[in-house]
Amino acid sequence: MSSSTLFTRAEQQVRYIEDRCTAYAETHASQYRRWARWRDVLGFPVAILSAITGATAFSSIPNNAVIAGMLAVAVAILSAASSYLKPGEKVEQNRLAELKYRKLRHDVSFFWKFDASSNDEQSIILWLKNTTQEYVDISKDVPPIQFNYVAQSVSGSASVKFYPPKDETVKK
Repeated sequence: MSSSTLFTRAEQQVRYIEDRCTAYAETHASQYRRWARWRDVLGFPVAILSAITGATAFSSIPNNAVIAGMLAVAVAILSAASSYLKPGEKVEQNRLAELKYRKLRHDVSFFWKFDASSNDEQSIILWLKNTTQEYVDISKDVPPIQFNYVAQSVSGSASVKFYPPKDETVKK
């Protein structure tokens, strides 16, 4: 394989990884923002209603036991939903996934500093293998993404929507 053919194929692989990293990073960012909203929607009312329930239980309001009981049920429902959905964990998982993809995207950008004429084929092949393996490792280690939230990535000057290829395994 000639050096220019190798470099052309390497460019294609690098563009593929760059586009995927950009799309996945943006998707995980949108997912962590969505889960952060759920964390807040479930968490703030629990804190506020718990305080009101405690105050109501010791107040001299007529039927305070009934009011405190109803508020306690609402707190229990919201707490159970928060425990089941675990939005705080999902926020952190998606935030870390975004950072991993952005870091790999940054690292891959150094490929464009390679000079095809001055680098031997083995160093390009080794770098490409290591980078591709890092992409695969990250893909195995991140939370699944929901493809209705897949963001758009920018490749060159054209904006393209990313959909996973049929042969790429996607966690559901």
